[in-house]
Amino acid sequence: MHIWAFLSKLVHMPVVHGQQGISWLELFILFELHGGALDVKSQLTTKATCTRISTLKALGTFKLWAKRVITQCGDINVHNLYKACKVSKLRLKPLGFTTFVSCVCFLPVLDNEHAFALNSALLTLRGKVTRNTLCNLRNGMHKVLPRKLGLRAAPPWRDMHLISHHLPGTIEAARAVHIVDEQELQARIRKASNFTIACPKCGHPKRVGHIRLFKSSKWTSLFCISCKAHCSSRRWQCSCNKLWLACEQHAILGYCCGQNRTEVRTPNPAYILESANPPSASRSSSGIFC
Repeated sequence: MHIWAFLSKLVHMPVVHGQQGISWLELFILFELHGGALDVKSQLTTKATCTRISTLKALGTFKLWAKRVITQCGDINVHNLYKACKVSKLRLKPLGFTTFVSCVCFLPVLDNEHAFALNSALLTLRGKVTRNTLCNLRNGMHKVLPRKLGLRAAPPWRDMHLISHHLPGTIEAARAVHIVDEQELQARIRKASNFTIACPKCGHPKRVGHIRLFKSSKWTSLFCISCKAHCSSRRWQCSCNKLWLACEQHAILGYCCGQNRTEVRTPNPAYILESANPPSASRSSSGIFC
């Protein structure tokens, strides 16, 4: 839920040819500086000493769940922005790190304070950040020596002040929008019983009202009787000639297919990911592209 709320508020700026996007490490740092936690149960834990999970392991968990959120809940136009960037430059070389870090294909739009907080958090990976260090960094006079990036210790930036507290409000607003009463719920289920989508390869229609298109955090594989192909349900198209899960009219019907319970799963991650419990990893506008 926190990951979805964080990613939904990002302003994406696609990179041009030869330009490198933001790294997954920087995204993870921004996520935690906004108050994000990989496990909601641990979100009240704010000190690094309360959890000894390494930065590398926490980063891997964040990357895994971020990709799942993007696949299940993200706009179809944003999917390609989170693919691996092919530019082989050292993204963190200006801060003295000589280690290559994986990057994506966009840059987030950040204001001055957020960009400064991100650079300050990256410097904590080199050691203690003093007031003099921050002063030199703000004035563009901070000098560093080359060194490798170490991610074995717990994230050292968790002692820093948060730069935003919008994640809980975003989550509650999303939950309020998707609350439905019993009559509306049953109406959706009845309407979904006749839901039809088309094969992504041959366009042959298939009635899927009795099939759960998304189950146990996985997309169901559907068989087309026309072209004899098996395709993931997320690739099939609705009558609007676009992916059904990206259609405002048909997405809710698709998530209602195969259900006779009182709880509807909608494109909102409050319902899609509510049963998923990732490993614990708690945390202790001028357009500037970081």
